[in-house]
Amino acid sequence: MHDQSFVFVLFLLYWGVELVAPPELRRLTGWTVGLYLPYYLYRSMRRLYVQGRLLTIGKLAVLVIAYFVAALAALLATLLYSAVTL
Repeated sequence: MHDQSFVFVLFLLYWGVELVAPPELRRLTGWTVGLYLPYYLYRSMRRLYVQGRLLTIGKLAVLVIAYFVAALAALLATLLYSAVTL
């Protein structure tokens, strides 16, 4: 729950910067978020579960794939609903 809240707050701040910042700062912010987010999630899982690096990376990979599948399913459900109600 904590990680998901962190991701939501991080993206909220990122999108706020995207609205008002010059292109150079937007690019830097995008790279920073893109590199820091996986690192943060890995470190938080490593600290919480107190397991080895390989096992933590495996768990993180499964979690990322599960989130991707859930997001894809939600996107397809929205697309189908929109197509039916048009």
